[in-house]
Amino acid sequence: MKPTQFSHLIGNSLIKKCLTKLIDKEATSHSLLFTGPCGVGKSLFAIALAAQIMQKEKDGLHHLDKISRGIHPDLHFYYPEGKIALHSIQSLKKLCEEAYLPPYEAKHKFLVLHEAHRMLSFSANALLKTFEEPPAHTKIILLTHSPSQLLPTILSRCSTYFFQPIAENEIFHYLQKNFSDQSIEELKKWSKLSQGSLAKAIEFVKKGENKLRKILLDALSENALHSYGSLVQLSLQLSEEIENKKKQIEEENKNKRKKESDSFSAAQNEALAKELEGNLALESMSEMDHLFFIVLSWYRDLSLLQTSASLDLLINSDYKEELIAALQQGQTISLEKVQKAIEEARLALQRATTLSICIENLLLKLTNL
Repeated sequence: MKPTQFSHLIGNSLIKKCLTKLIDKEATSHSLLFTGPCGVGKSLFAIALAAQIMQKEKDGLHHLDKISRGIHPDLHFYYPEGKIALHSIQSLKKLCEEAYLPPYEAKHKFLVLHEAHRMLSFSANALLKTFEEPPAHTKIILLTHSPSQLLPTILSRCSTYFFQPIAENEIFHYLQKNFSDQSIEELKKWSKLSQGSLAKAIEFVKKGENKLRKILLDALSENALHSYGSLVQLSLQLSEEIENKKKQIEEENKNKRKKESDSFSAAQNEALAKELEGNLALESMSEMDHLFFIVLSWYRDLSLLQTSASLDLLINSDYKEELIAALQQGQTISLEKVQKAIEEARLALQRATTLSICIENLLLKLTNL
């Protein structure tokens, strides 16, 4: 059996086989959409796709070397920019202009749009002509975890690949192979908590448990939501932790700009500043998404226990005893209602509600459901 050309990546074997066949037949689409949960390797697959197609060319090894070093002139990445992390119309127009320019070294060029759903409809319209009349030498790859936010006209012009969460055992074996200094128990814990995201699992291994999780689950274990004073204190503690994480990222961004500013032109420095600002906004959103997931996972585990399901299915298995005690205290809430409360909190954030107030309102709703 012929080995897959994506064998260095883990998970999503069906997509590997499909892309491999298309590459062998030289039949890959000019517009592709990679959609699925965060951290499952969509961007790595995009880079691997470019590498495999370029590898078949005359100077294949040369292309692979430059791709591995992140300096290939025919592989471009576009990220959300600014304080609200959106793809600006200027950035998308630049992408369209780049699409029609001939490749520098390879026969094809690849334009990879991260967080493709982070663009307004009038900005997305700038892409339509390029999707309707794609140049033969260019392939555009959109990456997103929320395809429903993309314009239907763009979706209809893409070959879509649905990425699935990576199996827990695959993540565990990857961690065991690459982080052998960690204990088996710890690696199993991170594999389960990652919920199919290799990126999250690696972050857990490198940085340890997210403080948000411990703060929130400890509070839920102690039934802190039934006291308004404790609830307010918890809201402030959680928002402070998220703000501290934001400040940490800001400091890292500041150091990165300082390190690279001397070798960059004014235009490059401006572009880097916008990209780092967008990254900061996305990280803040990611922290809130993680908070929402922790809330949902707690009540999901309680629902499982209520049905006498296997304890192996618990997401928060390290809080097994606390969950059993919470169940006995009657903490269970309909998951549908919890999800509704989370969606309302997410919408409030989009409307610029203060972080601490947003968290407090969410916790209050959980006490009244």
